Amino acid sequence: MKILNITDVNGIEFWYARELMPILQYSKWDNFKNVIEKAMSACENSKISIKDCFFDVRKPIKSLKQLEKENKKSLKKQGK
Repeated sequence: MKILNITDVNGIEFWYARELMPILQYSKWDNFKNVIEKAMSACENSKISIKDCFFDVRKPIKSLKQLEKENKKSLKKQGK
């Protein structure tokens, strides 16, 4: 499974936690979130700025109407 890294407009590379979660074999978000929080604590205890290592980045959630519209476009392209 490929890790999908993203580069923002400033050239900073990052990953979405929810995409990393299954790669690291976590099936539940709460368990993975606990690991992230421990990593953040480890940074803090080591005098490493959490802001330099962790960003609160969220993907927009598509509405049901957006998904239906995309599905219709996809079906049209397939000729159905």
